[in-house]
Amino acid sequence: MRLIIPKISNFYHVSLYVCDEFISTIDALQVGEICSTHRVLDKLLLKYLQYGSMPSWNKNGSACFSIAMGIDSIPGVNTLLQSNLRILYLFDAWPDKHTRIEKIVKHLKIDLLLVSSSQSASMLQVRLPRTKVLFCPEACKVEEYKCKPLIDRKIDLLQLGRRYEPVHKALIADSGLNYLYQKESGSLTFASQDLLKQGFADSKLSLCFPKTMTHPVESGGVETVTNRYFQSMASKCLVIGKAPQELIQIFGYNPVVELDLKDPLGHVKKILDNITDYESFIEHNYTILKRDHTWLNRWLFIRNEIKKLS
Repeated sequence: MRLIIPKISNFYHVSLYVCDEFISTIDALQVGEICSTHRVLDKLLLKYLQYGSMPSWNKNGSACFSIAMGIDSIPGVNTLLQSNLRILYLFDAWPDKHTRIEKIVKHLKIDLLLVSSSQSASMLQVRLPRTKVLFCPEACKVEEYKCKPLIDRKIDLLQLGRRYEPVHKALIADSGLNYLYQKESGSLTFASQDLLKQGFADSKLSLCFPKTMTHPVESGGVETVTNRYFQSMASKCLVIGKAPQELIQIFGYNPVVELDLKDPLGHVKKILDNITDYESFIEHNYTILKRDHTWLNRWLFIRNEIKKLS
């Protein structure tokens, strides 16, 4: 069965690098056809699908695998509708979107739904008994990330995206700490993916917390591992903060140094003073990441699931 992978064209946002990394991995394997999409058409079709299924389209005998950041930005909706086998991979599947995800998946008649949160996968499987729903965590394209020796890195601590405010306020109290973070909500710490990779490569510590801590109401109680943890390890940063239980489960151990929330600044200083003591731990994280948590690993898992349905 011919495999088609739609890719968003003529539009770019920094968040789409996750999709792009995965699609480029699949493309390099030459296992399917990457097709361009029409954003306006996709939006119109998704709006229609809120209210019911589309009329029958002529099937082309293909399988369509669409990778989307969220349920409102699915690329290649028309391609999905023309395919005999329909696979959708969603990165953002928070509980407040589950009702909408349920409607769209039912109306699109998705055969296999993959989501990057194990808790959301379980919740959505209950809502979607006719669709196979599986947990497929995010990953990264390890070879595209840069690394420097720890002693040559200029940034002491990097925190990208969502901040855990109690810890953040404690850290900014020390003007001697070279701490890089998002200045305003919605702003970008790095303007491009290349600059982001350079920033990771120049950082000793990467501060990561799950959304259940930074935005507990928005998370709906769902704790999941995001791409930021994988990017940090691919850049050989020491990840500090809090590990989601999912991350511990898929690694088989905790790859994060759990930060002392009672004295975060003191703990960070102690780690920085003894940073070379963590080199073997950083290397071990990198080895496990490269072995088990690349986009190639995720594709091999998904390919096997597609074969079961073909």
